[in-house]
Amino acid sequence: EAGIGLDRTDLDWAQVEPDKGKWNFSRWDAVLDAAEQNGITILPILAGIQPKWGSPLTAHMDEWKNYITTVVNRYKGRIGYWEVVNEPDLAEFSDGHARYTKFLKESYDCIKAADPDAIVTNGGLADMSKVPEFLKLAPKDSFDVLNVHRYYWQDYPEGELQLLLRNIKTAMKENGHADK
Repeated sequence: EAGIGLDRTDLDWAQVEPDKGKWNFSRWDAVLDAAEQNGITILPILAGIQPKWGSPLTAHMDEWKNYITTVVNRYKGRIGYWEVVNEPDLAEFSDGHARYTKFLKESYDCIKAADPDAIVTNGGLADMSKVPEFLKLAPKDSFDVLNVHRYYWQDYPEGELQLLLRNIKTAMKENGHADK
């Protein structure tokens, strides 16, 4: 009734696989059923809250890839968009984009192997000043849609967002991502 057509939400790894190898999709199946009944597309953020046994992500790549493959295969045809970790520059990958872009590429390849038609977004970047660095390091085939998070809780000058987006588009062109 509110006209909401998209819901971006965590697909918590800890919830669907609380114990290694023991899957429980009951909540996510219900969420997706309700969304579909109401004409809402779901954009899941992969990982969300991750299990302690799967943290940190980069030290558990086999388990991470199994999680990705399992959820993408389960929801192929029902979910077409996937975001790889939320704001990675503020969490596990806050030391720079080199580790995250490698992680993103491996995640992208895993998602595409399970569903070649899936659309993959990078984890929304919170530090806008680091977007050009991310674009320089990210392989061309590591994401389909650039995802950034811009928060305006302060009084910014008029037109700043337009300038910011124009600069991002320029950096995308300069680094081989103009088609995104």
